[in-house]
Amino acid sequence: MTPEAIQQWIAEMKATGLARSRAGCARELGVHTNTLTRWTETGHDCRRTALAMRALLHRMQPWE
Repeated sequence: MTPEAIQQWIAEMKATGLARSRAGCARELGVHTNTLTRWTETGHDCRRTALAMRALLHRMQPWE
């Protein structure tokens, strides 16, 4: 994912009320705020993270 795509995800999470801040987005994703900040600067190439971000945005529940 590009830095811009991650920033867009954060903006959409906030716009839909699923998170109030970048820290809230990180908490929902299960990563430290510093990690999410680094990804917004450098990008991230993990498919699992990209899928998790999409799932959170679409309010999907964990697989059980």
